[in-house]
Amino acid sequence: LFLFLIFSSFQLFSQEKRVLAWGSNFSGQLGNGYSFKIPHNALISRIAKISAGMNSSLALREDGTLWEWGGVKNYPVEILNLSNIVDISAGSCHFLALKNDGTVWAWGNNYFGQLGDGTKEDKNIPVQVLSLENVIAISAGHWHSLALKADGTVWAWGYNRYGQLGDGTYVDKTLPVKVLNLEDVIEISGGGFHSLALKNDGTVWAWGDNRYAQLANEDIYDSYIPIKIIGLDGVMKISAGGGHSLVIKIDRTVWGWGDNSSGQVGDGSSEIYVYEPKKVQNLEDVVSISAGGNSPGGEGFSIALKEDGTVWAWGANNDYQLGDGTNEERKIPVQTKNLSEIVAISAGLNHSLGLKNDGTVLEWGGDCHNFGDGEEKFGLRDVPISVFGLDDVISVSAGGSHSLALKEDGTVWAWGDNTNGQLGNGTYEDKSFPVQVLNLENVISISAGDMYNLALKADGTVWAWGSNKYGQLGDGTYENKNIPVQVLNLENVVSISAGAGHSLALKEDGTVWAWGYNICGQLGDGTYEDKNIPVNVLNLKDVISVSSNFGHSLALKKDGSVWEWGFLACGIWDYLGEIEGSKVPVQRMDLNNIVSIATGWNRNLALKADGTVWTWGVGIFDFLGTSECMLECVFPVKVENLKNIKEVFSTLGLHSFAIDEDGNVWGWGLNQSGQLGDGTNDGISLPVQIPNLKNLKKISAGGGHSISIGEREDCSIVVLSPKGGENLYKGSTFEINWSFNGFCYNDIRIDLIKGDEVLYEITNNAKNSGKYLWEVSPSTFSGNDYKIKIIDKTNRIFYGFSEDFFEIKDQQNFSFDFLIPAGAHKEGGYNSFWATDLYICNFKGEQQDIKISILKENENNLNAINKYYKVLGKDCLYFFDLFYNEFKYEGAGAIKISSNTDELSIYSRTYDLNEDETYGPYIRGYKKDELIKKGELAYLKYLVKDERYRTN
Repeated sequence: LFLFLIFSSFQLFSQEKRVLAWGSNFSGQLGNGYSFKIPHNALISRIAKISAGMNSSLALREDGTLWEWGGVKNYPVEILNLSNIVDISAGSCHFLALKNDGTVWAWGNNYFGQLGDGTKEDKNIPVQVLSLENVIAISAGHWHSLALKADGTVWAWGYNRYGQLGDGTYVDKTLPVKVLNLEDVIEISGGGFHSLALKNDGTVWAWGDNRYAQLANEDIYDSYIPIKIIGLDGVMKISAGGGHSLVIKIDRTVWGWGDNSSGQVGDGSSEIYVYEPKKVQNLEDVVSISAGGNSPGGEGFSIALKEDGTVWAWGANNDYQLGDGTNEERKIPVQTKNLSEIVAISAGLNHSLGLKNDGTVLEWGGDCHNFGDGEEKFGLRDVPISVFGLDDVISVSAGGSHSLALKEDGTVWAWGDNTNGQLGNGTYEDKSFPVQVLNLENVISISAGDMYNLALKADGTVWAWGSNKYGQLGDGTYENKNIPVQVLNLENVVSISAGAGHSLALKEDGTVWAWGYNICGQLGDGTYEDKNIPVNVLNLKDVISVSSNFGHSLALKKDGSVWEWGFLACGIWDYLGEIEGSKVPVQRMDLNNIVSIATGWNRNLALKADGTVWTWGVGIFDFLGTSECMLECVFPVKVENLKNIKEVFSTLGLHSFAIDEDGNVWGWGLNQSGQLGDGTNDGISLPVQIPNLKNLKKISAGGGHSISIGEREDCSIVVLSPKGGENLYKGSTFEINWSFNGFCYNDIRIDLIKGDEVLYEITNNAKNSGKYLWEVSPSTFSGNDYKIKIIDKTNRIFYGFSEDFFEIKDQQNFSFDFLIPAGAHKEGGYNSFWATDLYICNFKGEQQDIKISILKENENNLNAINKYYKVLGKDCLYFFDLFYNEFKYEGAGAIKISSNTDELSIYSRTYDLNEDETYGPYIRGYKKDELIKKGELAYLKYLVKDERYRTN
C-alpha cells in the first residue's frame, strides 16, 4: 500500500523521542493529520461473490460460507447458521442470502418488513423469508427486497412508499408479494426506491419512485406497477442505483438514466435528471456494471468492469469511491487505479468492492469502514510514519482505532476514533492529529483499550474515559465519558492494563483489581457478572505485572510464575478446542523464569530470562508465531526466529511485536492494514525483522495499527537526470536516473511537476533500478520551468527533485538524414530482420540531438517509430542490434538517422561475408568499422530470396 504524504515533520521530534505510527488510519489513529484511499486487499480470500451495502460488505466464499465486515466490524466475520449459499445481496442496512435449495434468508434492519419474516423486528442472525421457494436470484434495495423465481416471476417485500414492490399498492409488506404484470424475467435489481427487471426479450421494466427520472418517464411521479423503459432493447444486464439505473447492451456498451446530479449517468452532460437512456461515453467491451448510492437524491456513482479485467468509474467521488486517487466528481468514466484481473464488482453507498480472479477481494472508498488505501482520509500505512505535532513523548499506547501518547510534563495526548469519547477532549469528533486529554496532569502511565483508556497518576489514582458499556471505566456507571473520570475505590496503584472491555490495576501491595466486562470470567472474582467498580482478583499476591485483553487476563508474580484467568477463546463461539477457561486465577505450571508477559487477541506471550519467547492460545489465521501448533497451542511453545529478546508487547489485534537486545524490532501476525510496518499488507506467520526502525524505546500494537517511540532509518532520493538545464523534445525518449541513500523500498513513482503542482504521473510502476525510460508524449506541456519528482511509493514522505528546471520543446526539425536499410538472415525457415550494429559519433564540442526512425516496409513510410537521443560533444553512441534491443521491432524496414549537425558520422558494425555463406546481411561496399558517408544511401545485399523486402 503505497501512501503519499506531502509533508515532513522530522524537525518536530528529537531522535530519541520521535513517535512513529503505521497500519490502519480509518479514524485518523496514525495521527499524521492525513488519511488515504485507493483499492486495497480485504482480509478474506477464496471468494466467489461480493456485495457492497451502505456501511457493510458481504463476501460469499467458495465453500458456501458467508462473511461480513464494515460498520462496527473491523475484520470479516462469518455469518452463523448459514451454509450452501449460492447468491448474496447487501441492502442499506439489511442482507439477503440465497441457498442452493431455492430458499431465501435475511438479517439486519427490519423496520419496514424488508426481512420478509412476517415481522418488523430487527434480526442479528439470519431468518428464512416466508412463503418463498424455487428462487434463483435475489436483490436487496434500500429498504425493500426482490426475488426472482425459476418460473420467471418476481416477488417483493419491505418498504413500498413509492410503489417499489410493484403490487399495485403503496403499502409496506412484511411477506413477499408478486410483482404484477411481469413474466419471463431473467434478472432483477433493487435500487434506492425503485426496482428494475430484465426480460428474456432484452427489454427493461421499472417501477417505484420517479422523482429523479428513475423510470425514464417525464409524465409520472411514480408507478406501483412495472412499466417498460422506452427506446431500450437488446439489453443483457441491469443495475439499479440509489436514484439512477445502468444497463449493458449486447454490443457491450453501457446506457444510463435517472439522477445525474453527480454525473453518475456518465453521458458527460450537466443535466440533473436524464429522462431517457443515454450512452455512457468512452466505454466499451463492458461485462459487468454496478450502480452505487443507496438512496435517491444522494451522491450516486457507477462502476463498470471491462473484458480486460480493468474497472472504470464515474459520478460522485467525495469519499473516493471511484478509486482514481482523487475526490473529484467525474461525468465520464475514469479508470480505477491499481486494479487488474477483476472478475466481479459491486458498488455500495459510498464504497466499492472488486473480486479478483484469484478469489481475493479489494475495496475502496467509503467513510464508514476500517479500510481504504490512497491519498485522503481513512486509509492505511504499511510503513512507519511520524506522528504530527508531538515531542517529548515518554510512552505510547495503541487502542482499537485510536492512539495515546504520554509526554514528559505528565500530559496525555490522543488521536483517532472518538465515537465513544475515547480522545478525552470533551467531544465525540474523530481527530487525525493529537489533541490534549482534558483535566489530566501528573500522569505516569497510560493504557489504551479497545474504545476506552486508563491513566495512572503519580498519586496512585486511576482515571478512565471513553466507552463504558460494560462498566470498564470503573466509576459506578455504564455511561460513556468524553473527559476522564476517577476510577472508584482505587489507590496506591502502580500498574494498569486496559483490555477490550475490562480493566486491571496492580496495587503496590501486589494485589490485582479488575472491573468491566466479565462474560468469560476475565475479572477473576469467581463470577461471570460485569462490574462497574473494581473488585479484588481472587487468590493473587506478590504480582509484579498484569495484562488484559479480550476475555482473558494474565499476571506475572515476582517468583517468575504466570497466572491466568478468563477464557482465551472468548468470543469464538463455535470454538471446539481443548483450551479451557477459569473465573479465578490458575497457575501455568508449564512456565517458569518468566520476566515479561503480554496478551493478544485470543493468545498470550511470555518472555523468559534466557531471551526466548513462548506463546499459547488460539491461532486465528495461523499467526501464533510457531509452526508447531498453528491453529491451537494448548501448552506454551517457543516462538520461532527469536532470540535475545528483551521485551514483548501486547496487542488488541492479531499481531505481535518483540524487541531484541540490539534494538531490532520483530513482528508477526495479521497485517491487512500494514500494522506490522514491513511495507506490505501480507500476514506473517513467523517473526520477521521490521525494517526502517531502530533504537525503539517503546512500542504498542492496537487493533489494526501500531505506534512506537524511536528512530526511523530514513530514505533519501537523489535525481541524477534530468538535473536541470536540459532540453527535452515531445515525441522523444529520455532516461530518468536516480540514486538512493538509506533505507528505501522497491516501488517508485515519478511525477512531472511545475512549482508545487503535479502536472501528471509519468509512471506509477518503476522499480528501484535507478533508471526509467520516459517517452515524452507529443501532448506533454511545453515550457522551461519543469522538474521531475521521484517518490518512494511505499513510504511516500521520501522523495527527490531535479536540482533545477529543464525545458520541454516541440518536436525538433532535422536538416538532413542518413538512411540505412535493415539486414536479413535466414533462421529456421523464417525471415527475420536485424539492424546493423552502429556507432553514431559527434565530432563537435557541444551536445547534439538526433532522431532515429524505424521505417516500416519501405522508406516512404516515414516516422513509423521514432526515438530521440543525445550525443555528447566529441563522443559516440553505440547501438547493438538496434531493431531488437532498442526498438523491440520485428519486421522489414530501414533505419533513418536524422540530425541537425554536419559533424555527425555513422560507422557500420556489419560482418564482411561471402555470398555463399549462410548468414547475412552486410552493407554492400563497406567493410567492418568503415565510415558511411553523410547523406549516402547504403545498399543492402540479401542472401534470402524474398522480394517483399527487396531494397534498392
